[in-house]
Amino acid sequence: MSLPTSPPPSRGRRAALSAFDLEQAAPTVPWSQLYSYLAREFRQGDHVAIIGPTGSGKTHVAFPVAELRSYVIVVACKPKDDLVTDALTRGYWLNQTDDLEIPYVDGAPLHRRVVYWPRLGDRARRKLPQDQVLAAEKRHQKPRVGAAIGYVRNEGHWALVLDEGTWVCRDLNLQRDVDSALFQFRTLNSSVIILGQRPSWMGRYVLSSPTHLFLFSTNDGDDRKALGDVSGVNTKLVAELVARLDYESHEFLYIDTRRRQMLRSIAPAR
Repeated sequence: MSLPTSPPPSRGRRAALSAFDLEQAAPTVPWSQLYSYLAREFRQGDHVAIIGPTGSGKTHVAFPVAELRSYVIVVACKPKDDLVTDALTRGYWLNQTDDLEIPYVDGAPLHRRVVYWPRLGDRARRKLPQDQVLAAEKRHQKPRVGAAIGYVRNEGHWALVLDEGTWVCRDLNLQRDVDSALFQFRTLNSSVIILGQRPSWMGRYVLSSPTHLFLFSTNDGDDRKALGDVSGVNTKLVAELVARLDYESHEFLYIDTRRRQMLRSIAPAR
């Protein structure tokens, strides 16, 4: 079954779009139909951005999208992370060392799906005063997350999932590394799948470089401005569509910048 097309509305229109106009611009489709589309259109070397507030359904989208690729590395950064538990239930191999080390056999990785969790250990955390823990986490994670990005750059052919894109780019100060990956990985046949909480907290290339974007609800003014960096579509329309999404139902706007296609759907259940 082919997806409905989304013809752009008149650019001269100033009034808020009606529900009918919105449905014409970004038709609503079931997740199963959109996922079939992604299975065809998400190519190795394409990048993906999944942006929305906590609890909106980002990881519910990220796992099935990432698993369209043959080799996946998920980088988790939270001190306590349900993402890791979810990954293990999905059959991911947990890297047990503090540094990313994936065993190879006959030139091929032994594990096709890996979760890497460079967390500051509980023992180290307990030794520190509470007001020093955050800084210690940053010192611990920055070189290791940067090395994971470098690992995919060197190996090629992996899909790298950065679960906390805002933390990685802003707090770990790895924005340049992420930008470099977005530019270089295409030629290395590798993909970046980056998750973040708000468009205005992400670097501009996180919105302009991906071929596939999943945007959850926001009506913040700074976020609306940041959405102007989305490529290939009417960004004023994108901002209005995102503002009208239903957070409670995990509704999102999907954009394929290659085909200039916009669709709305609901994130799959856990």
